[in-house]
Amino acid sequence: EKLSQGLAAITYLKRLRSMNMISTMSDQLSAVESSYAGASASGDMLSTLMKSATNQATGLLAKATERVSSMLGKIHKHHVTCVVENLINQKPGTEDDEYLYLDPRISSRGGEVSLSEVRQIARAPVGEVIAFVIGPGSYSEHANLNQQIDNVIYGCCELSSPEAFLKQLASLQ
Repeated sequence: EKLSQGLAAITYLKRLRSMNMISTMSDQLSAVESSYAGASASGDMLSTLMKSATNQATGLLAKATERVSSMLGKIHKHHVTCVVENLINQKPGTEDDEYLYLDPRISSRGGEVSLSEVRQIARAPVGEVIAFVIGPGSYSEHANLNQQIDNVIYGCCELSSPEAFLKQLASLQ
């Protein structure tokens, strides 16, 4: 009876393999089948079967998790989120090098600050960010920014719904 249950489990795992759900199962199945041929006691066969079933279940769960995560997709980052991340991480060579950087440590002579002086000073780590979009913003940008980055304040000239934003775009033509 135990042997027939074990063979039924192996048949089920072979069927899963044929449906391409488990990619690396053929080597493990052949090892299990050869162990059945050489096993002397039914207890050895059962323990071997249980080990194999546990390994197969783990592989199946990992494969299912991978497929579900690929179906859900990655979190999309809005452009404003990418810009703020680059500014916070101070990545050199990005378009964000040209953004205005205000630092109270930079001395101003008569209200003017030289651009070369600003670029030479090492930037302090960023604690808070204020991101302001000139023009209409969206709740999606706001939510994406707050989801990805802590301590950020988002502002825009107008927070419009998707329908209102599309109407504004249509009126520009």
